[in-house]
Amino acid sequence: MEKLKIWRIVLFFVCVVLVTYIASYYKKSFDLTKEKMFTLSDKTKHILNSLDGDVEIVAFVRKERLIYTQIKRLLEQYQQKSSLILVNYVDPIKDVGQSKILASKYGFELKEEIVLVRHKYKTQLLRLRDIAVYDYSPVNVGMPPQLQSFSGEAAISGAIFALQNPKKKTLHFVTGHGEKSVGDSGKEGLLSLKNLLLKQNLEVKPLHLVNMKKEEVKVEYIVIPGGSYPLTDAEVKILTGFLKEGGRLIVLLDSQQQTNLIPWLKDYNVGVGDDIIVDPQFTEANTSLLNLLTINYEKHPLTEKMYQVYTKFVLPRSTNALSLKSLYQASPLTKTSLDAWGETDYRQTPYMYDKKKDNVGPLSVGVSSENVVTGSRLVVWGDSDFISNQFINFGGNKYLFLNTVRWLMEQEELISIPAKTLRKMSLPLTERQLKNFNIWLFFVIPCGWFICGIFVFFLRQK
Repeated sequence: MEKLKIWRIVLFFVCVVLVTYIASYYKKSFDLTKEKMFTLSDKTKHILNSLDGDVEIVAFVRKERLIYTQIKRLLEQYQQKSSLILVNYVDPIKDVGQSKILASKYGFELKEEIVLVRHKYKTQLLRLRDIAVYDYSPVNVGMPPQLQSFSGEAAISGAIFALQNPKKKTLHFVTGHGEKSVGDSGKEGLLSLKNLLLKQNLEVKPLHLVNMKKEEVKVEYIVIPGGSYPLTDAEVKILTGFLKEGGRLIVLLDSQQQTNLIPWLKDYNVGVGDDIIVDPQFTEANTSLLNLLTINYEKHPLTEKMYQVYTKFVLPRSTNALSLKSLYQASPLTKTSLDAWGETDYRQTPYMYDKKKDNVGPLSVGVSSENVVTGSRLVVWGDSDFISNQFINFGGNKYLFLNTVRWLMEQEELISIPAKTLRKMSLPLTERQLKNFNIWLFFVIPCGWFICGIFVFFLRQK
């Protein structure tokens, strides 16, 4: 009998050792959050699988900050996925000596908190504004700012990709017709978009279509960001030849914009309405009906990562996929509610649906079109304001445009990762429910275990 007890004890400890050994070498975790807060995207996995050398990541963040916990959890996932990811944490308060060395070497201030990514003697610095969005309203009542969303994965994966792929693709933005400018820092400008694209390892240059043939470098990707005046017939002809040769084009057409591209786009199975989309079900709170919030996306590689992410469009016009005789296959990208309509009478206030004149919902703000023979790709959005300095940081605006660019370049595996919103989970209890909970937690359960212990004790005595 005594030998049997000894063997049971030995077997128990052997099992514990085996489980500990397996757990240390084969780590496995499960993400049960609805937003998949702790799951790496396919884009990140693709980047990590293609690493050609060590990548060192230094998190220069105070350990008591909530953002530190988010960064640490994320980088642990990177390390589990690839042994080439080397991580180091530096607390600017506790590790003063090392902090001064890093700040002097890479040119940032000690009061800043950054994530430093290094690969083959090249470095990128990511500041907090690149990886997190804070709500500063609690500061007014003496509380610290609250972390709202975390986009660390998008920023860090983008930095790794840029360091490993020094050869850059160039986006040419058409100018000369009142388009939004990539050098403009005002509300209507695109300077924030330009800086975002540069961080994605992309070049940004202005382009006069009439000078396109004089470009020293072949133009492959063109963006038309709105505009106040129509293109000339010669410029439209240049765009036709550009797509015929397999070019890639993004067209952003604002409502009420003077343009001669609407009939031209029909040749590519893209229809554009002369209207403004009004959707009472999806409008931003405390604003007019003109700010359309979109969360319903059609099934498409460009939008598949946009699940539960809002995009804001300002005065959008409708677009739709046509089925005319053409080599181009068009697909809608977004969808409004059934209650939406395309208002054709701009002067009418308030807007009222007129079934004789207005376009009936559901409507789309974006359409993609592809020629499988020539390889040309085209995306049309019925708004250019969503990428302006004023709106680009709202919700998924910047991710939607980045995804448009990646799809245009046939880099679907690099479709951008939207920021993950941190949701506060709470269990509201009444005073009576809280009292019952405390009774069970501090009295009933402990007493139950105590009674079980006494029962087992007397059972063994017998």
